Amino acid sequence: MKKILFWSFLSVLVLSAHVPAVAEAQKVMAIEVSTNKANYSPGEKVQIRIKATNISKEEISTYYGSSQKYDLLVTDRNGKEIWRWSRGKMFLMAISPFRLKPKESIKFNYAWDQRDNSGRQVKSGEYFIKGELAIVPRLISKQKKFRITKAGGK
Repeated sequence: MKKILFWSFLSVLVLSAHVPAVAEAQKVMAIEVSTNKANYSPGEKVQIRIKATNISKEEISTYYGSSQKYDLLVTDRNGKEIWRWSRGKMFLMAISPFRLKPKESIKFNYAWDQRDNSGRQVKSGEYFIKGELAIVPRLISKQKKFRITKAGGK
């Protein structure tokens, strides 16, 4: 058991030595989150896409710290968390490689059902979404605004 822990610890140290700092990673990767439209009816699926692109001239090589590849966060206009994709999910604690060639992109799509973290339909209003690439270091997009409007567009 001690040998396993030692080698696990050593592999994390070795991999960490090649991981760019967050500020450096943001200079070589562009991450954005988008929805397929700006306004949704209550209960309508919100189509979400995260896209991360290597904007450097070199291959990016880092790793995922678990089996989680991305995350999504919806907040209200006050910044209060309404829904998080990863909430309540369990991920395998395993390191896996992440590589992206110059100008190459990786995309993740998800259809959110407008349910909050407690499973209730969210109210009509203005919301913001952020996407996160779960590599080390994690990269977080700027927020994207969208609205859920009452029936009839009001």
